[in-house]
Amino acid sequence: YQRRVRGSMSNVIPLDLCFQIQQARNLPAADLNGKSDPYVECYVIDIKGNKTYNFRTKTIKGTLSPDWRGTRNEWRITVTPLQTVNFVVMDHDLFGKNDLLGTLKWEYQDFLCMKNGTRWFPLISKNGTREGELKINFMGGARAHVSREPLSFNKLVSDGLLNTRVRLKHDDVEALLKKINIYKSKKEFEAQFKELDVNGDGSLDFDEFSIFFERLCSRPAVIKLFHTFSSKTEAHMDPDTFLQFLRNHQKMRESTIDDAVKLISRFEKPIKGHQTKNLYISGFQNFICSIQENSIMNPKYLEQQGKLDRPLTEYFISSSHNTYLMGHQLSGISSVEGYVKALLRGFRCIELDCWGDNPYITHGFTFVSTIKFEDACETIRDYAFKISPYPVILSLEVHCSLVGQRKMAAILKNIFKEHLISPKDIKSKTPEDLKYKILLKAKNSKTAATAPAENDKPNKDQETVKEIATELSDLISIVCIPFNGPEDTPNDGVWQIANISEGVTDTFVNKFGSKFVEWNATHLTRVYPRGTRFGSSNFLPVKYWESGCQILALNCQTNCPSMWENDGLFQENGKTGYVLKPLRMRQFNVKSDPNALELRYKLNIKVIDGFHLPHDESGTDIIDPYIQVSISDPKFGQQTVQTKKIDDNGLNPIWNEEFTFNISDLEFVIITFVVWDEDAYARDDFIAFYSCRGSSIREGLRVVPLKDKNGCDIVHSNLLVQISFDKVG
Repeated sequence: YQRRVRGSMSNVIPLDLCFQIQQARNLPAADLNGKSDPYVECYVIDIKGNKTYNFRTKTIKGTLSPDWRGTRNEWRITVTPLQTVNFVVMDHDLFGKNDLLGTLKWEYQDFLCMKNGTRWFPLISKNGTREGELKINFMGGARAHVSREPLSFNKLVSDGLLNTRVRLKHDDVEALLKKINIYKSKKEFEAQFKELDVNGDGSLDFDEFSIFFERLCSRPAVIKLFHTFSSKTEAHMDPDTFLQFLRNHQKMRESTIDDAVKLISRFEKPIKGHQTKNLYISGFQNFICSIQENSIMNPKYLEQQGKLDRPLTEYFISSSHNTYLMGHQLSGISSVEGYVKALLRGFRCIELDCWGDNPYITHGFTFVSTIKFEDACETIRDYAFKISPYPVILSLEVHCSLVGQRKMAAILKNIFKEHLISPKDIKSKTPEDLKYKILLKAKNSKTAATAPAENDKPNKDQETVKEIATELSDLISIVCIPFNGPEDTPNDGVWQIANISEGVTDTFVNKFGSKFVEWNATHLTRVYPRGTRFGSSNFLPVKYWESGCQILALNCQTNCPSMWENDGLFQENGKTGYVLKPLRMRQFNVKSDPNALELRYKLNIKVIDGFHLPHDESGTDIIDPYIQVSISDPKFGQQTVQTKKIDDNGLNPIWNEEFTFNISDLEFVIITFVVWDEDAYARDDFIAFYSCRGSSIREGLRVVPLKDKNGCDIVHSNLLVQISFDKVG
């Protein structure tokens, strides 16, 4: 079997980066004299392992704290989502193989949230431990290149990529398409270019290139829809017709004629230098495919909804399980990189399993490697507030001796300093009060002997600590308590949390119903995966959110429906990592029994087409895409359907398939779209996804922006769907 390889179209804008290596410190000694001769290599690696760039600093001899600021080492590179940037600190050896001192690895999505400036970054050894730091002046430019607006002719002109007065030669057209990440096969490109090159001089004028570009970006399904809604006698929409489309079909009831005129002006290109008053096919397509104006998700939900000034228990909190693990629960690698990835993805509760007299982190009674507790804390400090200023909860699973616990306390205080919140009067604090603070969740000296250990280990006879050192206990602001059901618990001035497995939580949900929801209004519940999920799979979170559980610990290294649903909820509220519970789960004058949900809506989804769908991870194959649509509902469970496969078309596949789903509660329904590439001889390849909450979606013709497996936006790649709700009863 030989997979098809053709000319292709890539969908993600490359990032042009500029940075300067300045210093390193606390490097390990590689030589017998206790020193090293360090230098830094920087290279970009693609998915096949090929190095596409390779730069190197000067070697500084006999030091563990080299300084390169007096040397020329400013580098410029370009990176795409299929590449990683690697900074490798090496020890130069005249007579043998150079030794690795530490590595810093950045992926595409890391640059999207990185601010310009100079700061220290942790270096990771080949064993996954922290080994020194590297100081880099990031001069960036990455953000300026990232846009989620549709490809349009107007945008090429406004971005200065196209001069309206200059003819474009054959090579100029090829270079321009490459710059905006559009790749066509040589045969297709030559045929279209020759057809439009009327003069036969090997160049296209402004109007000819306009036709070329519009053919390239056309969506036949959208063109057909345009003729459905436009005037029957004219191939355009005047402002009145467009306004009726907005009000009646898009359900934008508040739209005015001025709104319609402004949208036409924004999305329709000028004709002979004059702005038209009507909307034509190209302008209609630009509007329909605009993420800013026409996304399936109402943009108001993406913004932060005011201050986070309610009690901590009234928020759902994005949470990670065994954050240090990069893969399998029994034999995977532990690395501080796990904390970097989780925090950059917006998680606000991360886990540290602590063992030993000299504290280290590992998954106990397994073959998982270890990392130093101190290294993990330093990494968390460096990345905790890059995405969100709101508090980070460290979920400590303490298996250390009393000696180790005292060392833990000293490390926590030394590294986090003023960021470490005192448990005193913590219960009166809100997330708004706790900005840039670190909260510790664990057993304290009062509950150590009675609160159960987290039973996610394969060995049920795991070591259990029955005593917590005073030095550590005094730092715990979220206290694990013994929990056998929603009954009164004494108030000792700290937040109290039930730390329970998914199986135990299922029992409480079924047994106590609304009483469990009410208990979760004033107490915290953390739900973690059962111990038999060796492959780092996850439970589906919706039913536990419906029961008021705030902290659902997911294995965030796994690309799966649970992570997609988590992304769907926590993209809301400005990606703070905190989402306010519905009012009925905070005030109990209305019924909120998860066992008493009824059918309330029929959700109708028509998957119309796709556009600029990415390749599989090989980066070369033309895909055979199909769309899987899943609805996760607390009453009806997981409802999943899929479209037919479209052969050899990732550019503009058309499905036009309709599906209907039962919905019980819009606030806890998560809708997920997944693009798959069918493979006749192996497992189908994941391509992209998008998730959102039912209460946040808009009716009408809507564009679905797509994300990669890391939750990073894929520019210009989207689906077009038709959404409507029918209320039942």
